[in-house]
Amino acid sequence: MLEIQQTLTDHGIKSELKGQGLLILCPFHDDHNPSLQVFSNGFKCYACNVSGNLNTLFVELGIETAPKPDLLKSMTNRLLRNVSNNLHCLVGLPDAKPFKADYRGIKSYIYLANKAFSLEDDTTCFPLYDLDFKYRGYVKNTYGKKYDNIFTNGYVPFNLQNLNANAPIIVEGIFDALSVQQLGYKNVIALLGTGNIWSVFRILKQIKAHNVHILFDSDESGEYAAKKLSDLYRSSKILTIPEKSQDPNSYNQLKELMETEYEISA
Repeated sequence: MLEIQQTLTDHGIKSELKGQGLLILCPFHDDHNPSLQVFSNGFKCYACNVSGNLNTLFVELGIETAPKPDLLKSMTNRLLRNVSNNLHCLVGLPDAKPFKADYRGIKSYIYLANKAFSLEDDTTCFPLYDLDFKYRGYVKNTYGKKYDNIFTNGYVPFNLQNLNANAPIIVEGIFDALSVQQLGYKNVIALLGTGNIWSVFRILKQIKAHNVHILFDSDESGEYAAKKLSDLYRSSKILTIPEKSQDPNSYNQLKELMETEYEISA
């Protein structure tokens, strides 16, 4: 959504992040209170009920085309500068450097938006924050396999700082969360291990979450954990990956699954 928001800003259109999209004044009716929500793959106005794809909206707004690669490159460079300026003081690691590569099907700007960093041992690391945006440690991933969770003051799931109560998505691992984010769904947290289900259940209860979406791996342990969380938190639904032994990061039809199964309350 960042590149879409930048495009709107560049054309003098004010937007506000809300849920999985951006709120703007609807160009299809006389709108004085932003009622049109822009998503990564379309839009919907909750006042006049007009909906469609981004090209339709951009034409109506007088924007010739959707965001171009050069805009994405500019945004990536801007994120890189911001992360570089704050990284060392944030995590207290003098050898930390911003992670700025495309990796495991995830574009570099997604890593930069999540303040991912690398260390001299070639690990990929992700800072962790609580609901109050306080830094709470980081997760270190070695060669895409081994994970080490370094918490400064107790467990927190990944991306907790961006969690809101309306239709959150719960996944198992960080790369699963990044894959979902890349499709435009920002309200997603990663358990960092299915053994943390009770802790996440308490967090969902604390924020009074509703319409929770559980998107776990399609293996035996993932299916068991998804059912366990769904039984604990009844205001939830399980999104099932039809192919066995797949996870959201490796599943090639994740976009189609999310577009079909994900539901957000108005």
